[in-house]
This record gives sequence, structure tokens and C-alpha cells, in this order.
Amino acid sequence: MELNVIKQSDFDCKKAGKTLPFDQTVGRYEASMKRVPWTHSPDGVLCNGTAVMMSNVHTKGWLSMDVGERQLGCDGDAFVLTTCKQNPGPIARSTFVLQKAEEIDIFGDDNIIRYGQKVKIEMSPYMYRKKLFVGSTPQSS
Repeated sequence: MELNVIKQSDFDCKKAGKTLPFDQTVGRYEASMKRVPWTHSPDGVLCNGTAVMMSNVHTKGWLSMDVGERQLGCDGDAFVLTTCKQNPGPIARSTFVLQKAEEIDIFGDDNIIRYGQKVKIEMSPYMYRKKLFVGSTPQSS
């Protein structure tokens, strides 16, 4: 009987402090659905640090990160990207930042990103505590 009282007391403390696993999951979900700023370029020029949303022409879906699903077989922080049919708008899980891969390349050292230039696609900084970059792994068929 005393053990049950102790367990109930521990549970009530965790519930009051919002440290239950459920609260952590809800917190991650709320953070991923938060509206975030993205870049609008009236002239259509993409620059280093531009925040964009991306769609996949093949799947006709908008690219989104799923923090609840880790990439199997990877060490460290690796998560799954997926697509959704409806445009979610500029929220943390569907906004990406374009970064030039090299400070100086054959195009010079200006801020403009050009066709054929090497870029890194960074996950929105509002999404995760560390910088995450988009990568790909081959699919088996």
C-alpha cells in the first residue's frame, strides 16, 4: 500500500512539473507546428541564408521534417523528411534555410545562389537545438 502512495506521489510531481513523456512529446509537436519567418524575394533571387519551403514534383507534396521519427542506421541526430499533400505554410518543420557550401567558388564571393552552385539545406533553426542539414541515402528497390 505504501509503495502505491509513493508511486502516485512521484507521478503527481512529474505531472505538475510537466516532465511526463507525454508532455515532452506534446512540446515537440507544438514547437514543430509554430509559425516561423521565411524569406520573400520580390525579384526572385535566392541568397545565402534565404528561408524557403520546398515541394517535391514527383510526390506532389511539401517537404517536412518529422522529429518524432529518427533515421535508422545513423549515429547521432538524424531524422526523417517526409512530404505532405497540403501546404502547411511556413512552420518550423517545413521551412529550410539555403546556405552556400563554399564561401568562395567559381561564381565569386557574393551572396547570390546560382543554378549549379553547391548549397547546403539547413533545417529551420526553430526546429531543433542543433543545426541539422538535409542529406540523402539510397533507396533499395
